[in-house]
Amino acid sequence: MWAFDVSDPTAPRQLSFIDTPDTAIAVEVVGTTAYVADGTGGLRAIDISNPTTPREVGAGGSFAGDVAVAGTWAYVAASGNGLRVVDISDPTRLRQRGFFDTPGLAVGVAVSGNLVYVADYEHGLRVIDVTNLTQPREVGFLDTPGQARGVALSGTVAYTADGEGRLRVVDVSNPAAPQERGSLADCCANDVAVSGQLIYMTTYAAVRVIDIAHPASPQLRASFSLPLVDAQDIVVSGNLVFVAAEVAQLFILR
Repeated sequence: MWAFDVSDPTAPRQLSFIDTPDTAIAVEVVGTTAYVADGTGGLRAIDISNPTTPREVGAGGSFAGDVAVAGTWAYVAASGNGLRVVDISDPTRLRQRGFFDTPGLAVGVAVSGNLVYVADYEHGLRVIDVTNLTQPREVGFLDTPGQARGVALSGTVAYTADGEGRLRVVDVSNPAAPQERGSLADCCANDVAVSGQLIYMTTYAAVRVIDIAHPASPQLRASFSLPLVDAQDIVVSGNLVFVAAEVAQLFILR
């Protein structure tokens, strides 16, 4: 995991690096702790109270491909191991409290209230009720035609990145029966982030900006090409977009 000073976005400055056992795929920061989904290294808890000297304080699980945090709980997309519910109240003692085995490979995750939305690579969007954290249960699903890779939420709408080349807009106002309301064809969608009425989607060598003012008919508004790298994870903060790409590259777009 790398830490950068982005106080000047035009000149990000590397502050530190900490080597995790496998490949850091996704990260969620809560206070002074970063929770890293580290592939076969599982979930790693990194103390970043001093960003120049991060240190690992806890670890758990056999695989982690994505992570979403709500309160003192981490929801981990664990590929063939499905969804894992991890107690992070003590970052030095990460403890699994529950799991749900999705039908395929759980690769993306988002959480809203007592519902967790999992992008299952072969079996679309799965909706998991975690009211009982020790016994999560599936309450609905939408089996999309392609390979679901990432998921983001805005109100009662879920947006999924479909590896076949589409942004899919899914109405989840009734979690028991998600319904696709619209889509936008693109190439090799990897991940999505939502900010207001805009979706930011990573694809191979590009970032797309999509207007979702009318969710049933999303419109491509802009595109930014990257230099022949596969854009993966994406985060929006204010008027900046942060893109993690293959071969350890960070791109900052305004």
